[in-house]
Amino acid sequence: MKLIKSIFLASSITLLGACSTINSITSYFTFDSADKSETVLSSNETSQENILLKSGGIKLPAQDPNFTMPNISNTAQSEISVRPPLVPMAIIPNSYANYNGEGAFIIFLLEQQKIYNLTNIARVLKDDNINSTLENNTLVTDFVSFEEDDQTISIQYQIIQEVKAQGAGIIVGIKTMKINGEVIKPTILDKQYYTASMLNKVIGTLHNEYQKQKQALAN
Repeated sequence: MKLIKSIFLASSITLLGACSTINSITSYFTFDSADKSETVLSSNETSQENILLKSGGIKLPAQDPNFTMPNISNTAQSEISVRPPLVPMAIIPNSYANYNGEGAFIIFLLEQQKIYNLTNIARVLKDDNINSTLENNTLVTDFVSFEEDDQTISIQYQIIQEVKAQGAGIIVGIKTMKINGEVIKPTILDKQYYTASMLNKVIGTLHNEYQKQKQALAN
């Protein structure tokens, strides 16, 4: 997680400075004009006629047996991810969200940290039956388990809050990941998918709560 933090800090000044302004393959065939003008074929051209009829009048080159494509069965590969792409969303107004190779993060204006902070994130997680421990500027969750592709996936998240003079940020990373109880090293796709999912979830919940409170006060 130190790597996540260092990457975040290295880029935060540039990103925070921009917060306020963030607002075939084509196949073709060539027709032979001479073939189009022919209306009568002799008896010794019968096979050529059949070829042209089957190909819709398109003259195709003869198949070279030396370059015959192998007959490969179309079998789904288990290692290919079928999950839809998921990216961190800049849900907060005037914010910037992205993925840095280790975790998902969102950067926002300094005054917005009164809403988007670890204390409120811990409450949102608790409401979703996810316990967590808060130490300094780091929130570590218990394992969050769910079923996916007939496997039990368990993830322990580590959420960091950073506050600078230019603004504040929340970073979500994976501390530990298990599949069927066995600790594994998450792939790059795992890190992006699951950290973005958690970031979007907690920030989205806090944003919706804030909007409801504003509407209630306005009424």
